[in-house]
Amino acid sequence: MLGLVIYLLTLLLFTLFPRPLLESATPGEIEEFLRTHANLFYKILYADTSLVYIGNYLLLFPFALLVSWALPSWSIITRLLSAVLISGFIEISQIWIPGRVSDVVDFISNVFGAAVGILIYEKWFRRKS
Repeated sequence: MLGLVIYLLTLLLFTLFPRPLLESATPGEIEEFLRTHANLFYKILYADTSLVYIGNYLLLFPFALLVSWALPSWSIITRLLSAVLISGFIEISQIWIPGRVSDVVDFISNVFGAAVGILIYEKWFRRKS
């Protein structure tokens, strides 16, 4: 259960972290910004677009595994709905966070990743009673 709480706190810190607004966002400006600001969050936030897409699919995958393990009494639907709520909260919150973008595709990607995590847990890790 502690692992789930730590993951959720880290997830919220990362997804609600403001993204600095650069004047032009040209590749040179972004490269200079990343060179002078060694913050890991910034390096991930300004990652290549394809890496961001992959990250969205993987964002709630660990959550699905952790919630399935920590709360085995929750049904598959309850676990999936919790992922929907978390993803919805993140995407709606990002509307008001500087430099962040709320996106339906991100929401769907997050939920899809959680669904895959739940299915993998059910297939390979489910505790036998």
